[in-house]
Amino acid sequence: HDLSGKMSGTPVHALLGEKKRSRLPLLAVVGGGDLEGDLRDAEKKKAAGFTAYKIKVGVDTAANDAARTRAICKLLGGGVLISSDANQGFSADEAISYVRAVQGCGLGFFEQPIIADDLAGMAAVAAAAGDIAIGADEGIHSLADIRRHHECKAARGVGLKAIKLGGLRGLTEAGRLCGRLGMSVNVSCKTGESSIACAGALHVASVIPNIAWALTLTHIALAEDVTRHPIATANGHVNALDRPGLGVDVDDE
Repeated sequence: HDLSGKMSGTPVHALLGEKKRSRLPLLAVVGGGDLEGDLRDAEKKKAAGFTAYKIKVGVDTAANDAARTRAICKLLGGGVLISSDANQGFSADEAISYVRAVQGCGLGFFEQPIIADDLAGMAAVAAAAGDIAIGADEGIHSLADIRRHHECKAARGVGLKAIKLGGLRGLTEAGRLCGRLGMSVNVSCKTGESSIACAGALHVASVIPNIAWALTLTHIALAEDVTRHPIATANGHVNALDRPGLGVDVDDE
């Protein structure tokens, strides 16, 4: 994609489709289970201008994680997107207990509450979750997975990654399928990706029908990137890359 774009003088997003957005909200990950540390982290990211957040749960009991979620939601207040992610860390019963305990606190969606292949369990959690949408991440590796979650009412949205869907074109097609099914989308990079993979995700997120659950770029957590100029972010947002190719230059040194 980078080479094709550079040879044709075209940014990668134009190879994938029509650019629908030039400024994209970033999803900020909050904490790892320590309430006071998580509150400080959330406050810092709120001050930095982030409008979308993900709280890591499934690291404690459902009751304790619910209490921490409520406290973080209270600090962040309204007008922002707040999600939580258990990374398959709860049983179905624990996940149901959690969603009931966080009703009304401002949580928008809850990602991958239980083990990925338990669609019946996911559907049970979704039925108990009320206004909180359930999202699938580890359970999504193909277009068929997206359709199954939709048909089983196991998820109202998905986390999409190029590494799970066969590259940038597979990721783009998955985003378009979600648009047709009315499912919300978070486009995400794996933890610790450089600006190269993050640029790919950014190009896809610029053209798919919706990124209602924001974009997760992970190069900002690296001590060192492999590009001369890492993708710039500011005020919790990132601008689309309009230079030819991926729009980033590898630092050969």
